[in-house]
Amino acid sequence: MKKSFIKNFCIIFVGVLLLTGCNSDKNELKTDNNIELIPNSYYAYSKSECTPFNELYFKDDNYTYYKVCVDYIELDFKDTKLVRDLKESILSDETSLDDLINNSKNKEKYGLYNVYFYDSFNLAINNYNIYLIHETINYKNYLDSLDN
Repeated sequence: MKKSFIKNFCIIFVGVLLLTGCNSDKNELKTDNNIELIPNSYYAYSKSECTPFNELYFKDDNYTYYKVCVDYIELDFKDTKLVRDLKESILSDETSLDDLINNSKNKEKYGLYNVYFYDSFNLAINNYNIYLIHETINYKNYLDSLDN
């Protein structure tokens, strides 16, 4: 009786170890698929010929994004080889306006606008309107023209 008890205990113990090992592998795979995307940098690509007028880029829940002399804004992520268009990333919840603001180099208040500076563009926010302005445009003159 003792031998059968020990034999059954060993079989159950080995089975539990195998099941525990299999479950931990599944959890690791799930973790790899849910990599946290952390925005790294934003870069604006400009139109070849440009007149400083705003063009609707996209709308999300609360904000309307306009681009000024910008074709698109590229976003890359830390620790991954993933590059996306800003519009696609915001609409698919891979990044947010807060992430964009937090990655700015500098901030300034200009009239009714909060202006954020990046390497190749400026971001100006007034209420629920967001203007992505290429660096070749004088953002102050452009924002003044919006108020007139």
